[in-house]
Amino acid sequence: MTTENELEKEGEIAADFIEEFLDLADLDGDLEIEFKQERVYLTVDSEGESNLGKVSDPETVNAIQEITRLAVQSKTGEMSRLILDIAGSRDAKAKQLRILLRRPSQSSRRRTRSST
Repeated sequence: MTTENELEKEGEIAADFIEEFLDLADLDGDLEIEFKQERVYLTVDSEGESNLGKVSDPETVNAIQEITRLAVQSKTGEMSRLILDIAGSRDAKAKQLRILLRRPSQSSRRRTRSST
């Protein structure tokens, strides 16, 4: 079980890492930290025009999330379970998964119809 202080420390380390990443990549974004279900949720978004789209692909965000988890682990010695969302990447990933889930059911319906 993760304590509130441990989550806050994890969140601070992760936020510092992401802010430095954004600066190095010359990306504009606002960072929001939430604590839910014993996890740190980091959201990077911006109002109006932004260049966050350069890194908002779900696979890219997943890679950044893993690197951030490693950065937190190197500072705390504990594995991190943080969740990262950049410019709606979690919604985009959910949409991709819904599309994938529909494909097998549609093809199995076609096979059922053709065999009758």
